[in-house]
Amino acid sequence: MTDRSVGGDEIVQWARTTEFATPLRWGDVEAEILRRPAPDGEPAAGPNPVMGLPLYAIGVILYAVPLFGLGILVARVGGAISDTEAWGRAAFAAFLVALFVALTTFETWRSGGRRRRWIDLVVTAIAGGSSLVGLLLLQTDVADLAGGGLRILVLGAAVAGVLVFFAVLAGSKEWRRHTPRALRPQSPEDRSYNNVRARVLEVLVKRGVVSDKDIDIPAMLDMPIGSWRELDGHA
Repeated sequence: MTDRSVGGDEIVQWARTTEFATPLRWGDVEAEILRRPAPDGEPAAGPNPVMGLPLYAIGVILYAVPLFGLGILVARVGGAISDTEAWGRAAFAAFLVALFVALTTFETWRSGGRRRRWIDLVVTAIAGGSSLVGLLLLQTDVADLAGGGLRILVLGAAVAGVLVFFAVLAGSKEWRRHTPRALRPQSPEDRSYNNVRARVLEVLVKRGVVSDKDIDIPAMLDMPIGSWRELDGHA
């Protein structure tokens, strides 16, 4: 095992044992990382994108369910389907998912430090928008598949979706992203250093040196190697 292969472990041990000043100086933290040679064979930061594909597929299906519920109501208004108990249960289940998506998105956004992500805006717009249009359709007797229970559920999903959308839009913290995608780390050495930066951030959060609600970890890992000193001006 070469010195380069253990550099990552050395800096992680340093992050575990060092007493840091307050406020934390990110430029000094990164300088300590870069003082050592870039380690070889450093494990990649974050989940394996290939292993995550099934989860992405499930997420897409889940987020599309509110549109399915809206489609049932549109089809009923258009006379394409009959007013049956089965279709009523399907619509109820679809808008229950819409409510679940809105509430889950809010909790994820809140517990994750109120960081604005485009996916949160998209899914809440779909859930809230589908439910809002569905609520309008349910004002006609012909589209009333499940009586007042469905109307109450769709109203709740519409209100939750709209409120969460505007909460994420207006209540999110500013991202501290300093570089466009084209300037993010690309070389093997930079990727190795970036993986070490990710491990150090994980240690600092676990130790309570910093809170993951006060820093934007994805944005910090997007910054070019050697640029963390720019964050000290935001302390």
